Amino acid sequence: MSETEVKKKEFFTRKSAAVTLLLIGLVFLIIPFAFAVNVFLNYRPLDKPLGLNISDALISVSFDIIDLVAKLAFLGVCVWIGAIILKDSVELFKEKSEAK
Repeated sequence: MSETEVKKKEFFTRKSAAVTLLLIGLVFLIIPFAFAVNVFLNYRPLDKPLGLNISDALISVSFDIIDLVAKLAFLGVCVWIGAIILKDSVELFKEKSEAK
């Protein structure tokens, strides 16, 4: 190969892949944070059936637990995905800096 040949520029380099993954990871962390703050500031409990016996009381408590678990599961999955993506993007940045 001669020195006059022009090298092709890669369309999707390691650095751009790392930046893209970093941005996606940040989005997956910022959205659940904003959602959690919104839910915290605007919390309204579910409408619960009212009753005077034990079974109605247990049903009432289960409504609160189901509501809480659903919200925590959503937040947990989003934060988990964001953490994995951020970890991988930081590793790509490290590989890029070590290659220099």
